[in-house]
Amino acid sequence: MFVKGISDRIIVKSVAHLMAVGLDRCGVSIVALNGSGGFKAGIRLFGPAGLGVRILGLVDEKEQSDPAVALGVSTTDLLANDILTCYEDLEDEYVTSLGVADTVAVLIGSGLFSEAGLVAATGAMDAPSIDCTSLIDFARRNKVEAAGALARGMSKDQAVKLTTVVELINRATS
Repeated sequence: MFVKGISDRIIVKSVAHLMAVGLDRCGVSIVALNGSGGFKAGIRLFGPAGLGVRILGLVDEKEQSDPAVALGVSTTDLLANDILTCYEDLEDEYVTSLGVADTVAVLIGSGLFSEAGLVAATGAMDAPSIDCTSLIDFARRNKVEAAGALARGMSKDQAVKLTTVVELINRATS
């Protein structure tokens, strides 16, 4: 399973764990590509022309062309080729899916971020006034740390709201 980076890997692995899905036991490895440009080499090495391993992936909406070109398909055919797209990116998806209040609570509850730090970093007056756009921007600037906080503090009920990640995990284990 290809993901763009380490933060995506952390979140996919955490959601799978919370769903009680052992990806390793299912023979699924999560490979962080260090950017969507890594799809080309990954697909060449592991795909049909390489080792012939089933390819699954997660990509941000604005970078859909990278795996599409590597697979020789249009971006509209990515889903049929087990490459799922996050709208707009995984940070946007988890903040939107969990909601601002729950995302803030998980970030603070993890112990990796303080309420005062989040408020200051988002330019809000207080935690309840943090808006969605500012929180998404914060998560993008702090990708790995925010993913670690989610992994540490997200509940199963929250994890299953990340529908693109859940679908990726379900496809990987079917």
